Amino acid sequence: LENPDAAKELYGEQYRPLQIEAANVTDAMSGVADQERKEALEHSITVRRYGKLAMAGLMAVFFVTGISLSFLISRSICTPIVRMAGSMTRAAHGEVSERLDLDERADELGDLSRAINATYGYVDEMSRVATALAGGDLNVQVTPRSSTDTFGKAFSLMVEKLVNVISDVRNG
Repeated sequence: LENPDAAKELYGEQYRPLQIEAANVTDAMSGVADQERKEALEHSITVRRYGKLAMAGLMAVFFVTGISLSFLISRSICTPIVRMAGSMTRAAHGEVSERLDLDERADELGDLSRAINATYGYVDEMSRVATALAGGDLNVQVTPRSSTDTFGKAFSLMVEKLVNVISDVRNG
């Protein structure tokens, strides 16, 4: 290829068409890559949008569930406490015939209900003793429930003193 015109001709016939074809293939590949990039971007935007909607939906479900659970839990705690407070208020005014129906609970509120009912039972028992004494029955027996039962000890001492006083009066 010592002849520059022959080299130009060979370049124009063999290499230039290949160069143009390579540029066309490169352009086509760039176009395909751009199209793929656009489609991938649109897909990721769609997935992100659905992800946001799913997250918002889950948050709403958790929020509603949390509110419902807190309502149920507070109701299962507050309602018995309000009932017990009302019962104790009535007992403070002398009404001790009521019994709470929460004894079956296995929690602290059940413990409190059992203690309140036991207290009502004790006051009721002492009330029957006082009524019997007022009716002249000195044969009643009062046994204090513990060494710290000041109410039971006082009633026991009162019965004992009354028996002694009446015995002294009879014996003259």
